[in-house]
Amino acid sequence: MDCIDDVMTNADMFTDNWMDAYETKNRYSWAIQLEETGEVIGRYFGMHPNDELRQVELVCEIGQAWWNQGLMTEATKK
Repeated sequence: MDCIDDVMTNADMFTDNWMDAYETKNRYSWAIQLEETGEVIGRYFGMHPNDELRQVELVCEIGQAWWNQGLMTEATKK
């Protein structure tokens, strides 16, 4: 994918349906952007929060061009 439009249309990311997930109290959605350019390179979903354990299940996706660079580790820490 070459641009944000490709991510939004071809990968079906950040669609109205995806954005509507914010209305669900037990699911969260975030875009992952490069700090230097603001380019969207992936996304996170947070599901099944457990306040008692102070945890949430994370599901993440990142473009192959950014694999093995520590970017998901950095994003997760933030």
